[in-house]
Amino acid sequence: MILAAAFIAAAPAISPAIAYRIDPAHRIVEGIASDGKSLWVSSILDRVILRCDKVCAPAFTLDGPAHPLGIAWDSDRQWLWIAMHCLDLKGISPCEGELRAVDRKGRTRYSGRPVDNFKPGDVSVHRSVVTVSDSATGAIYRLYRQRFSTVRSVHEGKSAQGSATLPNGRTLVAADYSKGISTFPVPYGPHTDPKSADGKTLQGIDGLVAVGKRVFGVYNGRVPGKLIEMTIQGDRLGYGEVPDGGLLPDPTQVTVQGDALFVVGDSGWATIDKQPVRATGATIIRLPLPKSAE
Repeated sequence: MILAAAFIAAAPAISPAIAYRIDPAHRIVEGIASDGKSLWVSSILDRVILRCDKVCAPAFTLDGPAHPLGIAWDSDRQWLWIAMHCLDLKGISPCEGELRAVDRKGRTRYSGRPVDNFKPGDVSVHRSVVTVSDSATGAIYRLYRQRFSTVRSVHEGKSAQGSATLPNGRTLVAADYSKGISTFPVPYGPHTDPKSADGKTLQGIDGLVAVGKRVFGVYNGRVPGKLIEMTIQGDRLGYGEVPDGGLLPDPTQVTVQGDALFVVGDSGWATIDKQPVRATGATIIRLPLPKSAE
């Protein structure tokens, strides 16, 4: 499927490349975050957090019973925030989900949940304010000074995914796999559901990252996935594909580091029920940051 751009100029030619290959022992790779120098990656089934410098290697293993999904780097506190819960997969027992923060050595600095039966899928951080989404209920929560508040109530959405606060701190952009993209003013109030020129919402978005006034999101509405560049102006949504060289067969999350975007390109989700063992590992794809059309 070719996604139409409502008001974004065509992206310049870029050269996508595989930045890292992860050991196939890490069966499903989900989250990715940058601390400015290193990339951090979450491996779901074995609860391992990997650090990628010259290579991606295990940094530490998290205590259970929950498993790590989306992650976000907190530059103010030098913590890694992790959305953790127990997925409906073979070998994983039911458990209570949690939002956890750890330091560089994997030591827990915070653990909590806004509600019972919490199933967080993704998390973002902006100036010590943490936003976490519930993939089962569509709810979105804010954590500030160790107190939770509700951004979007249970079942106002359906399957909340990634979020990103624009650098000015005044707008939160959130993706719901079924509902589409929404924006919330900060402090939080009534949301807006921006639509493209043809009046449609953009569904199927997973991870998000904000770069200036632009938002980049992983699109998984079709196979293979795509990286999408979005610009939002009020209730108007413009978007277009970022060329990926065919390197995103099964993407999940995206982060920015320097002048490049890094995407989990072959996470393992697509083959989890087909292959008991991975023949090749997950990939981290580097995409030079497209020039802004502004």
